[in-house]
Amino acid sequence: MIPESQISQIIDAIIQREGGVSNDPADRGGLTSAGGVTQPFAQQWNIPWPNPTLQQVHDGYRRMLAGTRIDQIPDAATLNLVADCAVNHGSSRAIQWLQQALGMAADGVVGPNTISAMTPARLMSRLISNRIITSRGLYYADIIHNDPSQAKFARGWYSRLFSFLT
Repeated sequence: MIPESQISQIIDAIIQREGGVSNDPADRGGLTSAGGVTQPFAQQWNIPWPNPTLQQVHDGYRRMLAGTRIDQIPDAATLNLVADCAVNHGSSRAIQWLQQALGMAADGVVGPNTISAMTPARLMSRLISNRIITSRGLYYADIIHNDPSQAKFARGWYSRLFSFLT
């Protein structure tokens, strides 16, 4: 299991990547508070809305990682990637991408089968992370294909995505 201090650093990095308040009318995500929190996410994970402190965002992200069992991922790089996906795309989709990358049925829930498939050696091979990165990149492409107005966000989305390639 990843030490709590490292999970905290991962959450802090996500908050930094998410940035401050955003309310771009073209953004399908709508209004986001500091740390990239949307109103539905805030309601689900008990984060004050619309002006949470960064500590409240941090605590809400930690509750999300524990509540979805994403924090059970035994490799820090993979945990960082899946947690970032969960913040941007929802925990179910992030977990489905992880499960697909592991070659298992993708139900979007981290259960005993998912946990047993996540051996540290398997995750550290980078193959799993690269598969998740590919799924995320294709998802962005689908968003743009289905709604060309979202292309204005592509540079930021892909820059963030490529930051996970090491």
